[in-house]
Amino acid sequence: MIFLDVEFENFIKNFNYKDISKSEETQLRWKSDFQNLYLESLKESNTNVNIMSDALSKFVKIMLKLDANNLISLIEPSTSIEVIKTQHVKKQPNLSQLNFLGVEKTIQYAQLINRTDKFSKEELFKNLTDLIKLTKALLKLSNSKSKKSQSKQETYLTFCQEESYPGYDWFLSTIFLMNNCDLESSFNFIYDFHFLQISSFLWSARLFGNESTLPNVYAKNGISILLPTICHYIELILKIELPLIFSAFRMSGLSPSQICSNWLKQCFWNYLDWPEIVTYISICIVYGVDFQAYFCVSILKHLNEKSNFENTSSVCCNQNIVQHHTNRDLQIYC
Repeated sequence: MIFLDVEFENFIKNFNYKDISKSEETQLRWKSDFQNLYLESLKESNTNVNIMSDALSKFVKIMLKLDANNLISLIEPSTSIEVIKTQHVKKQPNLSQLNFLGVEKTIQYAQLINRTDKFSKEELFKNLTDLIKLTKALLKLSNSKSKKSQSKQETYLTFCQEESYPGYDWFLSTIFLMNNCDLESSFNFIYDFHFLQISSFLWSARLFGNESTLPNVYAKNGISILLPTICHYIELILKIELPLIFSAFRMSGLSPSQICSNWLKQCFWNYLDWPEIVTYISICIVYGVDFQAYFCVSILKHLNEKSNFENTSSVCCNQNIVQHHTNRDLQIYC
């Protein structure tokens, strides 16, 4: 694995939160320097995950200061993590079979990419299950603080209320692996990150069923916020920049939103290799949520160029792009 350049590594090591947090000007300057150095590291294909996870943790702390007036969680940032661990995690039900299956797949993948040096398989299992329970307690506390009083109504949300998010949280597993499968550092990052607005888009489970933040039609029916926002802009970009790909989707009857929402919810697990997954998470946090749309469009453009190279028929090659979803030609890990 190629290491980040020394300048960026030293920049992260010399991070002093007390000094940086003294003024907004200092925070903005640090953020700008961080983005510039990170961009240079991307150009040089430097993707050391250990340094990047540490860098993102520091970056999120600075963003908490800069976006102090735009936090989406009504929990006080000063609320102790220990309070959540002792008072709220005990109230969480046992994990579902789906979550256990997700934990097993995560551990299997961690072994495949050599992220399990510190822990045994039993320790990995315990750390990840504990992280899931802690996160469920955090989200339940955050959402309960912001719920509106409404008359009871049978909805998709009430049907899924035992599990909150009706699926496995792949973003949580990604953060877990980025932090070397360490429970404490993973949850510390999740706790800080859940205050930021970008978490609404990058982390599918973050706002699921939050009736005070999402429009009622989305909250009550469990519709992802990605569909009317990021996926909508993906289709707009495709229509303007890559009209042949957009036409291929139209002719097939399949929407680009269907493919891209699956990619985003899964954080590209089962489609991209681990370094690219880390790049996706980090670049969206560092530069903004709009890079989710650019990332998906870039992949679709890559698939189109691959089809053009393999097939000289313009009609056929632009229809073949749709087959990449069902055939999973980007699949790296099973």
